[in-house]
Amino acid sequence: MHNTEPLPVPPLVLYGTNPVFLTGRWWAEGRRWAHISWIVTGEQEPPQPFLTDKHLPYEDISELATESYQQLRDDPAVRSVLPPLVICRGHVAFLRRWRRGGNTWWALTSRVICDPAPGPRHPRLIEDRAAAMDVRPIEGEDYRRVPRIYAGP
Repeated sequence: MHNTEPLPVPPLVLYGTNPVFLTGRWWAEGRRWAHISWIVTGEQEPPQPFLTDKHLPYEDISELATESYQQLRDDPAVRSVLPPLVICRGHVAFLRRWRRGGNTWWALTSRVICDPAPGPRHPRLIEDRAAAMDVRPIEGEDYRRVPRIYAGP
């Protein structure tokens, strides 16, 4: 049986003022460490976004009250994997699931937005459903693990 749940996205944190994904955490040398990942869009046209990452002391990031961090284990060997990237309607997004309805394929995507609130930015993840023709693959991304649902003829 195939998994039909959308690929998960790790929780957001702030690294300085930038929203990044907390993909792992652990204790070592008497302090807590974090592994973070974020999207780099590049400067070429059209953009060829990619993911990059680093580990750093946990005190260098800020947790968000709107996110849940309970699913993360304190284990350096356990890291969350982000879904593959696509370009969808001019935005960089994560491709989380495909679904066929009738003769049309739809993509479930998620992307980070920052709420325009006074004071610090409040990033959040929003989901969108887009027709397959609105989704452009990115060279080098592996889409084989993206779940596919066949819902109808």
